[in-house]
Amino acid sequence: MYLSTTAVLAIAASMVAANPIDVRAANVVDNVSGLYDQIRGHTAVINSTVAGINSKSTSSQKATAKALISTQTNNIIAAIEAAKSGAAGGQGLQLSAGNQQQIINDMSQIVFELQGAYGGINKQFGDSYGNGLLLNVFGPLNGLLQDLGGIVVGLVSIVGGVVAGVFGAVGGVLGLLLQILFGFSTPFGH
Repeated sequence: MYLSTTAVLAIAASMVAANPIDVRAANVVDNVSGLYDQIRGHTAVINSTVAGINSKSTSSQKATAKALISTQTNNIIAAIEAAKSGAAGGQGLQLSAGNQQQIINDMSQIVFELQGAYGGINKQFGDSYGNGLLLNVFGPLNGLLQDLGGIVVGLVSIVGGVVAGVFGAVGGVLGLLLQILFGFSTPFGH
């Protein structure tokens, strides 16, 4: 039997190809890192928009800013939903400690990004507006955390702790809803 050089090289390449499990693990980590990058981009737009509003801003300028903030919020939600779809491909994986730590770090940073942006919105436009937008983000974010929690040991409790710390002063309806979404045993602000 005669094998061409090309055939031999193809067989050799297939033998040393990346382990599919390693590729799936890398995809999950890259997916979460990519989400963090996307959210940073959207929160940067939100932050610059909020910074452009002041006491001299007209109603029209404020309405335009709110529309842009709403669009960026929808973009954040879409990015989280896409990441959730990507995370579903990682179910059943056993990630290395380093990969798990990277996901925990990225998810924690996402919470800090959201807190910074929506905290600024609350200061500029009031709690009811900013918190309403934030609740729309936290539903999909909780779903992503639950999906990732199946492959990252302690993710939900660690990032949940970050959420509790970052948004600890939040009370009222938002505090109760965050408690329900993330399963905290004590209400926020108490």
